[in-house]
Amino acid sequence: MIPDKSDIRWRELVTRKHDYKFNQTSASMLVFRLSLRVQRDNSEENIKKCVDELHDFFLKFQGILTTDINNLFGTSRQRVVTSPENPILPRAALFDLEEACKKIEEQRAFFVAGDEDLLKKLPRGNWIGGTIPYFMDVNGGTCTEEKVFLTEIPDIAKQISIKSYSRDELQCIPADSSENGFSCVVIPAMSDVHITYAKDAVNYKDIFMKAIIGWISGVHLDDLGKITPKVFNGSDGTYSDNEVMAMHFSLPESKMASVGIINLFKMGAGDNITFDADSFVVKDCLVNGERVNFAQYLTENNINTLLPLVADYCGTYVNVSIQGIDRENNTVNLYAPVFEHVNYRIASPVKDYVKEFLDIIPGGDFTPVFSCNCILNYLYSELEGKRTGSMVGPMTFGEVAHQLLNQTAVYLDLIDL
Repeated sequence: MIPDKSDIRWRELVTRKHDYKFNQTSASMLVFRLSLRVQRDNSEENIKKCVDELHDFFLKFQGILTTDINNLFGTSRQRVVTSPENPILPRAALFDLEEACKKIEEQRAFFVAGDEDLLKKLPRGNWIGGTIPYFMDVNGGTCTEEKVFLTEIPDIAKQISIKSYSRDELQCIPADSSENGFSCVVIPAMSDVHITYAKDAVNYKDIFMKAIIGWISGVHLDDLGKITPKVFNGSDGTYSDNEVMAMHFSLPESKMASVGIINLFKMGAGDNITFDADSFVVKDCLVNGERVNFAQYLTENNINTLLPLVADYCGTYVNVSIQGIDRENNTVNLYAPVFEHVNYRIASPVKDYVKEFLDIIPGGDFTPVFSCNCILNYLYSELEGKRTGSMVGPMTFGEVAHQLLNQTAVYLDLIDL
């Protein structure tokens, strides 16, 4: 049984007096955000609100929080992971245009990724998509503008709607997501909606109470600055370079969606770095409490900027990747925003990406409903031609697991209750 809200252990979690490292991604991200909220306002009223929110989260998702519930409260429930023999699992792979058109015409639901010209030629149907030419296929990492990647959604998930969201409507995404279901979002890179979602999504109501997953669309690296990334609504053929496209699904009571992260990067043993504001562009920072220019710090300490900044969200490591140093303005550009009052460190190097990745995939026969990985991992770890097991999908300009992520693989799993 999950204890009542009056149990002191809830308060200890949101105030970080119990610095527990969660096993479940959504729980760790929520508790981390609640603890920041308490750090800014430690009034009894605010602590009570945070406890209420955490308790409600545990009640709703107790079916996928079995390990954490058992560790925290001494109770347990059986978690059943989907397997390749389970008929609800989808197929996900690259297809040529003719094959992709035939599959879409079967009226099943799909998440689609590919070159803009190919996506424009697909028939109308139950799909959303985004532009990208980089993929992790079953045969290995590849770059192609001749095929599209289809992720077929299992029939047990019932499509509710396909909706687009402008910058002023982004806070509606969690509200439109099913109470028991999941939503996939595709966001065009470096658009207004990308920047806004990255900065603000962590504060949207119920963002961690809903299973929201997705990716940032992009273009071939040779076309950066020439072509804008796009997102597509397959139901009516429309597309945009400045809207979020979302597909919402519901699940039966016997199933629950779980959002997961596979991040090989850990906080290194170096300096503690904090920032004064939420921002994609950084000038100053605090290094072990001392104010310095971040660009100078990286340069003078010979920091490998292929390694991201890493924060510990109560057991889930969250990356912020470094885009580059602007020497003229003495600033550092990032691929995701750093957040105020969050402690970061430069990541430890990853020696063998593929081996370490396969070692931490959940279960030997684990097959997620949807997954994607980061273009930076594809490039920096030289994943072309290499395989990452059952984790196949687009290699993207950013990943979404509730909030925007970098240099991370994310996945959606369906759990039997």
